[in-house]
Amino acid sequence: MDFDTNFFISLLKSKVSIWDYKTQEYSDKIKRNNDWAFVCESMIPNFAEKNNKEKNAIVKPNTELLV
Repeated sequence: MDFDTNFFISLLKSKVSIWDYKTQEYSDKIKRNNDWAFVCESMIPNFAEKNNKEKNAIVKPNTELLV
């Protein structure tokens, strides 16, 4: 699977809760988690159908790259 950087950036820009710590949305952990789920579902085929263990195996190593 090729990683579409531009698409990923556009998804992040559309979800203020993920990146703009000055907003109310950023303080809402549930919204932020839902928005991250949306990004994952948009970027990773069949992400929504995977169980939690499979999702964590995909997401955890990749989120460590963002820190």
